[in-house]
Amino acid sequence: MNILVLDDDMDLHAYYRSILKQMKGVGIITMSYDFTSFRRCLRMHPYHVIICDIHMDPISGPDILRANKDEIAGKEIVMLSCSDALKAESKALTNEGINIRACFQKPLVPQDLFDLLECN
Repeated sequence: MNILVLDDDMDLHAYYRSILKQMKGVGIITMSYDFTSFRRCLRMHPYHVIICDIHMDPISGPDILRANKDEIAGKEIVMLSCSDALKAESKALTNEGINIRACFQKPLVPQDLFDLLECN
């Protein structure tokens, strides 16, 4: 399973990578931080799961997903945020046909992700 992370807080990239490396069955782990890097990463490898932060600057995570709807079709999306908008934004994306598998509050609890992806 290949995983692409979209989060503009680059200080968290090492944390995500350390969590994901512990999971059995994980292949490629790629980090992106904005619209351009996300698009570039989507062309690099086939991804099965995208982990996406909601609040990003200047373009939000959900808006990046919307702009790439065709390219992310069939991929499972895990939304992350420390804001109360998490569930509402995830529901809106689901209603737009984007496959939101789960949403988690930050900070991410590794076991939540392990349980969701059944890779522990």
